[in-house]
Amino acid sequence: MIYVDEMLGTIAKWMVILGKNVRYIRGFKDDEIVNLLKPGDILITADSELCNRARKVAFCVFIKERKRLDYSLAYIFASLGEKPSLAPKFCPACGGTLKKVKKSEIKEKVPKRVYTHHRDFYICVKCRKIYWKGSHWKRIRSFYKRVLRLMKRF
Repeated sequence: MIYVDEMLGTIAKWMVILGKNVRYIRGFKDDEIVNLLKPGDILITADSELCNRARKVAFCVFIKERKRLDYSLAYIFASLGEKPSLAPKFCPACGGTLKKVKKSEIKEKVPKRVYTHHRDFYICVKCRKIYWKGSHWKRIRSFYKRVLRLMKRF
């Protein structure tokens, strides 16, 4: 499991958008986070002390500089030795699994113009939120390519 601490909420959201199943942990004390971790888990944090403690149990990625989201994500994916993905897998709202659905199944659940202009739809099996590759998709794809380029620096 990949855990992202509460200081890195935007990173947690983008990790999900880029294909990783993460648990965003808020309201936990450092001791509780360390006790939550198991061998094989990953913790992403901006807290150096927590990271040092967590390394005794799990793999920890320490985010020193948070000014540029693209750099932070490139560093994380490079540290994990993994490439981000644009395939819709997890719900950014709740973390549930996204399932591709037939267009006809969601006709009454999305705006008419969305239904008319889009082919592929996904639904979260947990919260039932519906997703499609709307106008924001071009920006997401551009951001994804920037993260891939930046990964080469790490």
